[in-house]
Formats: sequence, C-alpha cells, structure tokens
Amino acid sequence: MLTFLLSAAGVLLLTGVAWALGFREAPRLSQCRALAEACQIPGFRPIAAEIAADGRSARVTGAAGDAAVILPVGDRFIARRLPEGAAAAHDAIDLGEPFLHRVRLGP
Repeated sequence: MLTFLLSAAGVLLLTGVAWALGFREAPRLSQCRALAEACQIPGFRPIAAEIAADGRSARVTGAAGDAAVILPVGDRFIARRLPEGAAAAHDAIDLGEPFLHRVRLGP
C-alpha cells in the first residue's frame, strides 16, 4: 500500500512540475509554422496553408498540386503527405499509420 501511495504522489508531483513549466498549453499553428512543418516532408514544397479554426492543425497545399496535413501530437506537430486525390476530400482519410488511423479534413 505504501508503494502505491508513493507512486501516486510521484505522479502528482511530476504532473505539477510539468504544469508549472507551461506544458498545459496546447501549441497553436500560424501560417509560417505550418509551412515550416510541411517543409520537413522530403520533396514537398509548400505554397499555402489553411489553418483549422482551433489553430491545432492545418492542410497545406504543395507546389506540385499535392497536399499535406499538419497534426498535433503532444506538444509538437507532425507533417504527413496526403494520399493522392485526398486534398479536396472532407471525409476521414486513412493515413496508414498506427497512431493516425483516420484524419478528418474540413468542417
């Protein structure tokens, strides 16, 4: 029982430290940040970004007519290229990744 209480106290302490350091705030995207994140995709040249209303994700259009999404993961963002033809879709799109099964684009 003592081990459980010490573990719970440790978790609460670490949570409090993370909260005090500012990790409670969700990161927000700007046009510039969305384009910079999209530049991390090899061979992708971003030209425009459409930021979601909540500022947490974006759809980025590439110079070759391709598209990518910028998604929040923890306190960071990841960029993923969309499958061909998915740029205009507003349905859930399967990215084929274990932790990103489906991404909903649009309203």
